[in-house]
Amino acid sequence: MAHFYQEIGKRIGQLRREKGFSQGELADLVHMEKDMLMAFEDGKMRIFADHISKLSEVLGVTTDYLIYGNGKKDE
Repeated sequence: MAHFYQEIGKRIGQLRREKGFSQGELADLVHMEKDMLMAFEDGKMRIFADHISKLSEVLGVTTDYLIYGNGKKDE
């Protein structure tokens, strides 16, 4: 199961960098603590639906893309 969360975290980190956001900036945009975002990106913390929804909206991708890496980005 840890691998699953690591893959989600990799996608979040990659998209964040593509969009030019620092971890602090993205955390502010989705109303979470920077430490929490860092833990998500590192795959060290379970990410829940409400966080996935907020992150996908800000990063411009579908929730399916964030979770599974499937589907097209919304761009």
